Order: sequence, then C-alpha cells, then structure tokens
Amino acid sequence: MRGVDLVITGEGCLDEQSLYGKAPVGVASAASRNGIAVAAVAGRNLLSTKILRAYGIQAAYALTDIEPDPAVCMINAAALLGQLGRRVAGDLAALRRTNAGQ
Repeated sequence: MRGVDLVITGEGCLDEQSLYGKAPVGVASAASRNGIAVAAVAGRNLLSTKILRAYGIQAAYALTDIEPDPAVCMINAAALLGQLGRRVAGDLAALRRTNAGQ
C-alpha cells in the first residue's frame, strides 16, 4: 500500500451486516493499519458517519444519495457511479485530513 492516498471499497448496501466480516470493513481495517484513508461506495448506506468512522471508513457515498429510487439506481448505475467518483475525487483532500486527525 505504499504511495496510496486513498482506498475505495464498495458494497451493494452498507448496513449492520457490513460490520461483521464483509469486505468493506476488512479493507478499511487493513488500510487503517497503514494510515490510509478509506471511502466506501455503495448502492445504499444505512450506517451513520460515527459508526463508519469507528470501523475505519472516513466517508461513504451512496447511489441513493443522488437518486432515491433503487430501481432507477440499478438502471443508471454507471452514470451514478461516475458522479460519485467525481465527488470522491473532489473530497480527497478532506478525506486525507480526516484520516490524519484520527
């Protein structure tokens, strides 16, 4: 993970089940051990920022933040993921600062 500024992980839905052995939390744990900020991208996010940060995820970006209808999210996933990618890129400096402050 040398030279990495940010790890982006993802899941269909970030929820309580995500905290118990699913990939995003495992990825966040490994990245946190190396002092690397983590952002999660998901179809939906049902977890608070406080919970996410407790598990090493500085920020979560969900398709449903842009388009509340899950069916529309599935149809337009590529375009919505592009929008989320631009948001993550725009937030990179803030994610680094948040991670440095932990």
